[in-house]
Amino acid sequence: MANSVIPEVGPQVPRRGGAFSRGLGRLFLRLLGWKVVGEFPNLPKMVMIGAPHTTNWDGVIGLATLMAMGLQAATMIKASAFKGPLGVVLRWF
Repeated sequence: MANSVIPEVGPQVPRRGGAFSRGLGRLFLRLLGWKVVGEFPNLPKMVMIGAPHTTNWDGVIGLATLMAMGLQAATMIKASAFKGPLGVVLRWF
């Protein structure tokens, strides 16, 4: 994945983060060999579903994608995931 291209996000899409968090998300995706392809709808609200959920890495890759694109999003995660050191990171996301 030599050329990491992230789709353009329209002006109606809620944004979050800055250049640092976007760069960090892009770096993480590049290190894992993932890339984002396709178009992203220019809507202020939407529901996105990632399926099938096959490993615990799916959530990590999803969060890295949100960071790389600079998207403001909410997720549903079981309460026990917010305990311990990882809980601090998940609450920040």
